[in-house]
Amino acid sequence: MEAAMIFFCKNLFTISRFEIILFAVRDNKPTRRMRRTKTIPIERIKEQANRIFLNSKNDYADQRKALQYFVGDLLMQTGNYKGFGYLSKSDVNPGLTFGVDRDTVPHSFPDESRIFFY
Repeated sequence: MEAAMIFFCKNLFTISRFEIILFAVRDNKPTRRMRRTKTIPIERIKEQANRIFLNSKNDYADQRKALQYFVGDLLMQTGNYKGFGYLSKSDVNPGLTFGVDRDTVPHSFPDESRIFFY
């Protein structure tokens, strides 16, 4: 029996198809799909996640949060985590939520899923 964990953001956001195949195993042996899987540079994954955080629709806050944990964990495991920041109103397109409102004291965080990884 083949088990596969696949992460798709396919037309879910305004960004092109994003696919990461994490593993595929059949009876504890790599399947053909796994042998053909290419390595994706962690920097590319981070850049793609940052584009999703910046451009995705407001309704996808839960998906952005899941992506934060997923990519944050990948960055930490590979030693590439350098922290994150919240996107401000000037960073996002008009009409989209933003991560931090620096015009208020103390700062408010209207949408904590609008971040970017350094």
